[in-house]
Amino acid sequence: EEQQEMTQHFYDWAIERAEIGNMAVTNMYFSHGAAGRGDWYAMTPDGEVQTQNQDNPGFDHFDIHAVGGVAFYQPASGDFGEDTDAPFPGTAEGYSRLALADTNIHKYMLADNGVVYELIGKKENMSFSSGFGEYDDEGTYGEYPPGREFEISGDQDAQQEWKRILRMYQ
Repeated sequence: EEQQEMTQHFYDWAIERAEIGNMAVTNMYFSHGAAGRGDWYAMTPDGEVQTQNQDNPGFDHFDIHAVGGVAFYQPASGDFGEDTDAPFPGTAEGYSRLALADTNIHKYMLADNGVVYELIGKKENMSFSSGFGEYDDEGTYGEYPPGREFEISGDQDAQQEWKRILRMYQ
């Protein structure tokens, strides 16, 4: 419940930031279809970040955990900030109906270590599961690695806002 509140605070802040940058924002930064029973994770310069706990290998295996995230994009609807006219995307279609062609999606992953990680990619190459991998059903590296690594976001305003939000919950 707290994680959802924390993510909502960041999302509310991100709406204004998206408006300033003539972009839109969604909280759909990570999702996947049918999968096994392994934990989902992302790779960062600081190590693995657990994004979904299935207890394989489990919470304690990871030093860093995702609290939530958002994704910024150039809206096909023309609505900047909160894209209220956007169709709710299905997992298979990803950002295809949300974002303009040949534009970048900026995924921000909010981690419990106080860092905002970012993955940038062309809409045509970015899905909700881009940047994330899954351990296998036994909790060992599976056949679905992340493929791409998140970087530490250079957005200093986002870094400061995330740290401010975390302090509210400590």
